[in-house]
Amino acid sequence: MTWQNRNPYTLYKSATALALLILGLSLSTPGYQAAEEQNASLKPWNELSTERRYSISQSFRFCRFQTKNGSMAALLIFDLNDRNFVLKPFFNQRNATVSSTVKEQKGLVGLNGGFFNLSNGESTSYVVIDGKNQCDPKQNKALIENPELKSYLEIILNRSELRILEDSNKKLKACITFHTDPVPVGWTLLHSLQAGPSLLPKLTDCEEAFTRQSPEGKVIDSIGVKKKAARTAVGITRDNHVLLLCVANKNQDEFSSGVTLDELAQMLRELGCSQAMNLDGGTSTTMVITEGDARDESDYSVDKVIAGEPEKLVKSGLLIEKNVNRGKSRYMINSFPR
Repeated sequence: MTWQNRNPYTLYKSATALALLILGLSLSTPGYQAAEEQNASLKPWNELSTERRYSISQSFRFCRFQTKNGSMAALLIFDLNDRNFVLKPFFNQRNATVSSTVKEQKGLVGLNGGFFNLSNGESTSYVVIDGKNQCDPKQNKALIENPELKSYLEIILNRSELRILEDSNKKLKACITFHTDPVPVGWTLLHSLQAGPSLLPKLTDCEEAFTRQSPEGKVIDSIGVKKKAARTAVGITRDNHVLLLCVANKNQDEFSSGVTLDELAQMLRELGCSQAMNLDGGTSTTMVITEGDARDESDYSVDKVIAGEPEKLVKSGLLIEKNVNRGKSRYMINSFPR
């Protein structure tokens, strides 16, 4: 969604007591102690304190920490090699909240993803699920017929995307690449979600026309690249772990105390990612997660670890769910020691 020409919401640095009010936390809240401890310096993902409340195993970990300016960061670390779980995009024909989508699809965790028009809800991002393209941004008239974007359309349609690939041995691999890049020989495209810009190995906001020049010569920063804002991102490590990251303050203002894209890229680099991509952010930034064995019940609740109030409707996102082909796993493989 477009954030251009909106005023940023600024938060002053505060003492711990004020930070508690902003984040809506107390010292007894699970994860706050970990957040406090990790505020000083960001460690690699495998050295962060894990919240057992939301974590399932070594392959499915949840962490929470504060950024230096007091914003909350929620991080889900997922091992793509663990076939007890499936990471895939979701796509809503009619825009819906992440919470409702996760409940409908009985997911474990969900977050917002691709860009869409606020005016008509149409996607401006390609989404592929189970090898099938769910939408074609070329059919989005608000995008294609926008005279201000005409000279940039080829670049916009070729923006970065997260891909989940599978080889003949059913091995999975995650990567971030441009939309028109060919699928490597020996691999099949299972899923993809387009957003952008790429954050790692380098920030490509200019190359992907998020930062661009108008015909009159004015520099347009369509997603507030250099402004602190609520952000959603996905990162990939060299050992095939996928990191899902949301950063926002409690009020979830479009330009909250969050982070710039440079800061977001640095966070993911410090966490251990070699590739990373920005997803839709601002008021759309949302992460919801389910808890404990309630995930096996017919009617279970989801916890909004980061979400606006009211929660925003989105077009697409990422979802982790149980692999139904593996049966009703109780997640004992690679589980945490008791």
